[in-house]
Amino acid sequence: MAIRKSQIKRETKETSVSVSLNIDGSGKTSIDTGISFLDHLITSFGKHSMLDLTVRAKSKDKIEHHLIEDTAIAIGSTIDKALGSRAGITRFSYASVPMDESLAETSLDLVKRPYSKITLSIKRNSIEGISKEDIEHFFTSLTRNLNVCVHVTVKYGDNDHHKIEAAIKSLAVAFRNASLSDKKQKGVPSTKGAILLPGVGNFDPAIRSIRDYSSTDFKDYVGESMPVLGICLGMEMFFEKSEEGKEQGLSVIDGEVVLLPNTMKVPHMGWNSLEIERQNNFLEGVNDGSWVYFVHSYMIKTKETGLITANADYGIKVPAVVQQKNFIGTQFHPEKSGEIGALMLRNFLSECKK
Repeated sequence: MAIRKSQIKRETKETSVSVSLNIDGSGKTSIDTGISFLDHLITSFGKHSMLDLTVRAKSKDKIEHHLIEDTAIAIGSTIDKALGSRAGITRFSYASVPMDESLAETSLDLVKRPYSKITLSIKRNSIEGISKEDIEHFFTSLTRNLNVCVHVTVKYGDNDHHKIEAAIKSLAVAFRNASLSDKKQKGVPSTKGAILLPGVGNFDPAIRSIRDYSSTDFKDYVGESMPVLGICLGMEMFFEKSEEGKEQGLSVIDGEVVLLPNTMKVPHMGWNSLEIERQNNFLEGVNDGSWVYFVHSYMIKTKETGLITANADYGIKVPAVVQQKNFIGTQFHPEKSGEIGALMLRNFLSECKK
């Protein structure tokens, strides 16, 4: 699992907040918001979630509500950023934490689907100098920006301070356990999802668009169960580098992308027949010699020839289909290749449903 550290600096006309953290820390905290009870709650959250957490927050407009809200937003956003794709995590957790006569429970799902239900059962209008509504808003702003589904419920209690402490600690413990690495889990812990990398555009912007979406290594994000289909450029992105650009490729497969030989008309456009080297599920029902449609200026070059499942012959052999576990790539365009292409796409969809 990649290092899960991040930092965010949030500047508005109302506040200045900086947060840095390490999810895989030891609970070391350094918190300064200028509000004692808020510092206490954030310190408790960091300690019991085992985050190494540093928070510096200052008010510019002297309005406490803005400072509490922006601090919660910044902490939640920084944790969300550090979690990355959330590949390989436990995902679900539950914690029940007592504080003397009070008991609070948190049920947490670290899926990227924000929903929060916060029930603190506070009776007084102010607790340790912070209004009831600002304490409730702190919990809501924090959990919504975590980008998770979470239910925090104070089951019972008499002392409002104890209720709030039990609630923040139950949230911390549930987060700690849900974010732990699960060695049995490959990729994102979800039964949903497949990825299609289309054959449109050019190499550098396409690679940057994926890296902008997630800081996590693409292979870690996908794991070994999520089907991925790369078409033309999409397949070329699987490799380490391309003569078309300067960006590093996704490095799913060792090799590079090179310009077609200058003896050929570039771009190559037209129908060519497939020479099937070995069958796989993607090529099920596709006969050797089937015709498919190519539009490309580059081709792949790899020493991992066992991953090439079909070639096309332009006077030289051009790899037409590659497969590395759950990654499938085509140099041609199945969506432009008539019934044969439609058959391949149906085969891919069948893999997605498994």
